[in-house]
Amino acid sequence: MRYKVHQFKLDMNRDQMALEDFLNGLEGDIISILPNVTPGPFNLPRVDFVLIIERVDEPWRPRRDRGERVPEDIVVP
Repeated sequence: MRYKVHQFKLDMNRDQMALEDFLNGLEGDIISILPNVTPGPFNLPRVDFVLIIERVDEPWRPRRDRGERVPEDIVVP
């Protein structure tokens, strides 16, 4: 399993249908939706964007540049 993180900018008053269309268009499972809450005018909370974490069905591939290894890479003397 692999994960993808999407950033979706929105205005909470207008973009409900756009967010719904985006979520319905994802192919994997939605793991979490994290809002970015900031103070707005008069210190009222405002959401600028949400991070959407999606789990996709892709086989795991090692990223050797990041130090990930497969069992064939490990040499036992």
